[in-house]
Amino acid sequence: MLYAVLECSNADCEISYEAWGEPAALEALECAECGRPLRMLAFANADRDGVVPPSTELQQRDAA
Repeated sequence: MLYAVLECSNADCEISYEAWGEPAALEALECAECGRPLRMLAFANADRDGVVPPSTELQQRDAA
């Protein structure tokens, strides 16, 4: 399982996300606002206390 920071591939959208899931599932994610593909900015192996989510989890990141 990976933890990833993603952003919308649409330069006008400027929304970022974080997600947990398997690599193939993370590569297939789309922006909830505009539907464009998301691209991974960074990722790391993630161990969530041995709990595997039933599906990929995606959430919008808070603006800094």
